[in-house]
Amino acid sequence: MIKIPKLLQSLVAFSRFKIGTHACKDIDRQSLEVRSRSRHCLWYIQFYGDEQVQSELVNIGFGRAMLITFCTAGGVGEEQDVEISNGLIHISEFLAQLHKGRNNF
Repeated sequence: MIKIPKLLQSLVAFSRFKIGTHACKDIDRQSLEVRSRSRHCLWYIQFYGDEQVQSELVNIGFGRAMLITFCTAGGVGEEQDVEISNGLIHISEFLAQLHKGRNNF
């Protein structure tokens, strides 16, 4: 169970941080880095989390957040082939684990 209140909600919000907003290359790069690192944190939490964490992730819209970031990763100025590949892998793992009831790798 996550001990820090609102951690998951904050990570989901950061995973969508300034999607589609382009200011300058440095700010765009920083925004992309915030989104990428937030997604990685969520993926690790999802992979290692217990049943309660899985339930919390579903309730806060983890799957939707991953899908949104995956769909926008190919946008103009945000071509991120690795992010697209990772997104598909993690969405697939998440759905498989939900189907099984929990991660038994």
